[in-house]
Amino acid sequence: MNRRVVFASALALAALTVASLVVGAAGVSISDALAALVGAGHSDIAHTVVLQIRLPRVVAGIVVGCALGVAGTVLQATFANPIVDSSLVGISTSSAVGAAAGLLIVPLAPQIPMLIGALAAGSLAMIVLTRVRATGLTFTLYGFALGSLAGAILAVIGSVSHGHNSRSLMSWLFGSLSLATWSAVLEVSGAVIIGALILMRQSTTLDISSLGAQSARHIGVDIKSAQRRWLLASLVLIAPTVALFGAIGFVGLAAPHLARRLGALRHRHVLPLSALIGANLVVAADTLSRTLTGATETPISITLALVGAPILFIALSRMRYDDN
Repeated sequence: MNRRVVFASALALAALTVASLVVGAAGVSISDALAALVGAGHSDIAHTVVLQIRLPRVVAGIVVGCALGVAGTVLQATFANPIVDSSLVGISTSSAVGAAAGLLIVPLAPQIPMLIGALAAGSLAMIVLTRVRATGLTFTLYGFALGSLAGAILAVIGSVSHGHNSRSLMSWLFGSLSLATWSAVLEVSGAVIIGALILMRQSTTLDISSLGAQSARHIGVDIKSAQRRWLLASLVLIAPTVALFGAIGFVGLAAPHLARRLGALRHRHVLPLSALIGANLVVAADTLSRTLTGATETPISITLALVGAPILFIALSRMRYDDN
């Protein structure tokens, strides 16, 4: 993989970070934003807007994008399916059901119950998917059915909730970084670092898995055991992001495809580049979501769908071509 691609992706992320810090309802100049970051600014408004409101949101977007990009890459390798994404096959939506239940059960201190609920429901979804004896588009349809069922349960939870909980649930459900705080960022970052480190150490095994289970056995690799580790690590990446910021879709689908388009072939290259691309996608989408429509913020999943849907169409068209 060309190092210039990685450098360009990192440079794009830096530019997006600066843009996200300065654009918005309260205009902040680049000089004021940079001064606030280094603690040299004299504007209390710029200091508050940049450090307390926008910077946690940008960092949350970077962390969430990295997590979903890496998780999407691993899920596609695990299920040998190029159109697998945690949102498309029901993992994120199932995790959201568990998180929503945690929010309703313990509304005053919901973060830990939401995280536990997301992990439990996400684990159940992965168990169901691993027992599906289908591949390709048929597998994706099973996942879509699972996601639809989870979505219906979420709708029921939303309909029986009342007042502030109901409004918070609906806002969170479609994915939002508007309530990002430094404590939430730290919680998600810890899980993402653990999950990403585990999966980066599995890059060679992920490459071997593309040869097929029989070839892997001849090499001496227990693919079934490895897949369980991959799914567990992926859940560690997905569940905290869902619990704190909602079910953000299409990043896990788009990032690996774009990484491969840019020349990454082996997983030791695809994983970090997918993380960078995922971070770019989420930060860009969040910035657009809070600026394009004025005072009303567009859910981030809607903005990301504008990127992810065309990539899904391309992936599906290639599958049809291969089947023929």
